[in-house]
Amino acid sequence: MKTSKKLEEDKKFMRMALRLAEKGRGCVSPNPIVGAVVVKAGKVVGRGYHQEYGGAHAEVHALEQAGKRAKNATLYVTLEPCCSYGKTPPCLNEILETGIKRVVIGTRDPNLRHAGKGLDILRKRKIQVTEAVEEEKAQELIRYFSHWIKKKIPYVIVKQAMSLDGKIATYKGDSKWISSPKSREWVHQLRSQVDAILVGKTTAQKDDPLLTCRLPQWRGEQPIRFVLSRDGKVSPNLKLFTKNQSELTFLVASTKMNAKLKDKWERSGVPLILVPEKRGKIDFDKFLKAIGEMGVMSLLVEGGGETVASFFEAKYVNQLFLFVAPKIVGGKEAPTPVGGLGLAKMSQAIKPKMVETKQIDKDLLIEATF
Repeated sequence: MKTSKKLEEDKKFMRMALRLAEKGRGCVSPNPIVGAVVVKAGKVVGRGYHQEYGGAHAEVHALEQAGKRAKNATLYVTLEPCCSYGKTPPCLNEILETGIKRVVIGTRDPNLRHAGKGLDILRKRKIQVTEAVEEEKAQELIRYFSHWIKKKIPYVIVKQAMSLDGKIATYKGDSKWISSPKSREWVHQLRSQVDAILVGKTTAQKDDPLLTCRLPQWRGEQPIRFVLSRDGKVSPNLKLFTKNQSELTFLVASTKMNAKLKDKWERSGVPLILVPEKRGKIDFDKFLKAIGEMGVMSLLVEGGGETVASFFEAKYVNQLFLFVAPKIVGGKEAPTPVGGLGLAKMSQAIKPKMVETKQIDKDLLIEATF
C-alpha cells in the first residue's frame, strides 16, 4: 500500500516536470527538452526547464530555485541527468553538490554512450535512484531527439490538407485555403516545434509561402527552410529567398545542376545544399544525413504531392498529419496529397503503426505514425 502511494506521488511530480519541459520546445534544439522539479516533505521547492540552447539545464534551474532546501530532497527529472561536458558543465556535478537524497527520472539518455552512466555515478555516491516513472510520456517528449541521436538523420513529419474528395488544390493549382483558420493556427504550433521545413519547387512557386511560425508572442527561432529543386530552376524572387529570414533558407539541388545556374545561385547569397541523384531524384539518404550533421533533429515536409511521394517512396516518413476539410473540389487533374507513380497493388500499400483522429473546427485531423 505504501509502495503504491509512493508511486502515485512520483507520477504526480513527474507529470509536473513533463509539463515544464514542454515550455522549452522549439528553443533548445539540438538538445532535448527537459523538465525538473525538486520536492521536499511533499512540497515543491524548485522548478526548472531547459530554456535555450547553450543555457543552463532543467536540473540546474530547479536546484538554484530550491537553494538550501535541496538538501535531502528528491529531484524529479524527465531525462537522465547528463554526465559529460557540452555547452555547460554536467548537471551531475550540481546534483552531487546540493545534497539531493533521491533522484527520480522519466527515461534514460537515448545516447547509448551515456545511457545509465550518470545513474551509476549517483548510486555510487549513495543517492537513491528510481527509474522509468511515466517512461512512455518521457520518451514521447524527446521523440525527435532520440531519433536523431540513434539514426543521425532528422525525424520526418509530413503535413497536408485536402478536401473530402482528396484534393490538395484545384486543377489550376489554387490551394488557399483548404483548411480552416483554426487548423492553420495548429500548423503554426507545429512549425514552432520543428527545426526545419521543406517544400518542393512547385509548391514554392505556386503558393510563394513564408514557411515561418507566426504565433503571437512566440519566442523561439524560426525553423530553417529548404526548397527542393533538383535542377535548381526556381525563382530567386520568392518570399522564401527575399524576406527577412532569407538567411535561413537553403536551396536543395542536384550535384548535376547546370554550372552557370549554380554560379548564379551562389552569387545570389542563397546557400546551396548539393546532393547526388539516385534513380533520377535527389538522394534523400544523403540529404537527410547532411542536414542531420547540421543539427536538424526534425523536418516538416509541407508539400507538394510529388515531394511527399518521394519521401514516402524513400521510406523516410515517420509521422503524417492530414487535415480533411468539408469541401468538394473535383477535377481529375487536381493534385492529391501523395503523387508519384503510385503502387501497382493494394497489398503494397504503406500501413501506419498508429492512427488517431480529432476535430479542429470543422476539419478532421488524422495523425498517423509509421
